[in-house]
Amino acid sequence: MRERTVVRVLSAPATLRVTPEDIARGEVTGEAPLQVAVETNAPEGARLQLSLATGPAQRVELEGVVASGTSVPSGTGQAATVQAGAQPAVVHVPPHGAGRQRTTLSWRARFTLGPGARPGVYGWPVQVQAVRAAP
Repeated sequence: MRERTVVRVLSAPATLRVTPEDIARGEVTGEAPLQVAVETNAPEGARLQLSLATGPAQRVELEGVVASGTSVPSGTGQAATVQAGAQPAVVHVPPHGAGRQRTTLSWRARFTLGPGARPGVYGWPVQVQAVRAAP
């Protein structure tokens, strides 16, 4: 059987709003969580790459919960924090059974603003994609 991993963004803010107060603090928090569904039949689980697009932020810290399987209630999973900036973050989503598996991840994003950041509304800067496991 051919291994396959599919990543779907279930919900994400459309924009990142930066206010003068955020500039003064040097950081801004995303208005809503980033929720992603990962479906894979790979026996080693899945690997996700989280990248930060060009914009006012120089780093993002994603803190959240991994809820394995569709029957696990929100908030009962395993806590995880990852950071991405100049280099993307790679997250391993471990297997939790045999065959096709679905895992839902939910992260809150806190962005560290760069020195040239200006107030405004920007496109959502966090990008998520599946990557092949290292051989």
